[in-house]
Amino acid sequence: MVKILCAWILLIAGIVALSTYLWDWDKEIGAQTRSTENLVTHRGTDENSAMLQRGVNPCWQTLTGFLQARTPEERSQYVRKPLDTIGRMTRFYALNPTVGVKAEDLAVEEFSTLRVGEERGISILWKTSDGQRFDSVFFPEGGEWRLDWEHFVRYGDYPWSLFLSGGGPDTGEFRVLARERLAQDRRHTDEIGIVCYAPRNGALGETGSTSPEFLLSRESEEGRLLSAAFADLQANKRPFGDLTGNHDPADMIRVRIRVRREATPEGDRFVLEKVLACHWIEVDEPGVAPVSPKAPEASAP
Repeated sequence: MVKILCAWILLIAGIVALSTYLWDWDKEIGAQTRSTENLVTHRGTDENSAMLQRGVNPCWQTLTGFLQARTPEERSQYVRKPLDTIGRMTRFYALNPTVGVKAEDLAVEEFSTLRVGEERGISILWKTSDGQRFDSVFFPEGGEWRLDWEHFVRYGDYPWSLFLSGGGPDTGEFRVLARERLAQDRRHTDEIGIVCYAPRNGALGETGSTSPEFLLSRESEEGRLLSAAFADLQANKRPFGDLTGNHDPADMIRVRIRVRREATPEGDRFVLEKVLACHWIEVDEPGVAPVSPKAPEASAP
């Protein structure tokens, strides 16, 4: 009888201990996703958890409304700065396909808060039943959570592949993926070289059309920004405190750049005029702090 009683007491103690552990573990993770209802509930009292608890479901409603819309006028109801954006949307969809995913197929996979200057936002990674992944960013505007449309569609002034083939204007702004070329061979030189690739919406680990190599001085503003962005990538840091996983191709960073195409007797030449940001969000912040310029060498006495 004593042995049975002791075993019963130990069993009850084990259940209580396990329950306490699971409760604490659940609080630490801070989220429980119910994909069938597309709901996310949070425990915790910190500011980020509270914002996610209030914001993730309205963000899902915003994105589903956007995907179900059929015209730029309808889509503009769900995006940031609609009056400024609708003209770009009209031009963009005249040359690019819409995102081919049904709203009901989306399920939340990861999410995180962002801090962009004085603004707070939410970053959400979505997954579909056929394995596609889409990432999106939302900011509060007019009492609603609005989609950062330029980030979502990887907006460019002209399709990257057509621009590289000689189409469109001679100068354009593009959101592309960048890879450092010959990084090890050039690590002690004064130059940094990058190659830029078109991203594939829905297939975050794949790329499209490739640019020629752009060579820049490491001491230029662009070179110092790129050096900082590649260093952050190695340190597994994402812009604006985004804690969602990085599903981009290995060794590649997101950049928003302005490129000029010049006709020469040998063919088109491409010049990287400006690195506008090391992310795709539609804000003026570069997303990284550029590395410090190299101190000038002391002159010989």
